[in-house]
Amino acid sequence: YVTANVSGCIISGILRGGTAAGKYFFDQLSIGGRIVHIQAEDFENAIMRRKSFINKVTQQRDFTIIKTIQADGDRNKAYEQMKSFLREGITFNGLFAENDAMALGAIQALKEKQFSPWPIVVGFDGLQEALDAIREGSMSATIAQDPVTMGKKAFEVALKVIQKKPYEELTTIMPNLVTRANL
Repeated sequence: YVTANVSGCIISGILRGGTAAGKYFFDQLSIGGRIVHIQAEDFENAIMRRKSFINKVTQQRDFTIIKTIQADGDRNKAYEQMKSFLREGITFNGLFAENDAMALGAIQALKEKQFSPWPIVVGFDGLQEALDAIREGSMSATIAQDPVTMGKKAFEVALKVIQKKPYEELTTIMPNLVTRANL
C-alpha cells in the first residue's frame, strides 16, 4: 500500500462560523430567542459548528434551544423531522441547521405548513441553493465557507513544498456570514 506524507493543511474556520451564527440570532432576535437546532451526524466539523453555536447562544439568558432535531446532515430527513415537529404546535422564532441542505429541508416543511410568523433560518456552507433561498427571502443567512480560496491556498502550499520553500503547515480560511444585505 501507499502512505501519504501530509505537508500542509488548509481548513475552514468552523468554530468562528458557529459563533457567527449564534451572534446573528442575537442581532436579529433581540429578546426571547426560541431556536430549533437541526443537527448533522457526529463528525468533527459538525461537532465544532454545534459547540460554538450552542456556546454563543447560551451566553444570552433569554435564548433557548427549544428543540434539537437529529437529521444526520440529510435534507429529506430534516424535512420529515421538521414536519413532525411542526405538528406539535410549539412556537419558535429561529432555526439553525448545521448545513444548508438540512436548512432547505426545514424550509420546505415550513412552507408547506404556511408557518407564520416566519422564523430566522440560518444554515451553514454557502451552497448556491441556500444563496438563492436568501435572495428570495425564505432563508435569512448562511455561514459560507470559501472553497475557492481554500483550493488556491492549497495549491500555493503544494507549490512551496515542491520548490522546497518555507510554507505554513496549517492555514485557516474564515467563513463569512452571508445575508440578503451582503449577498
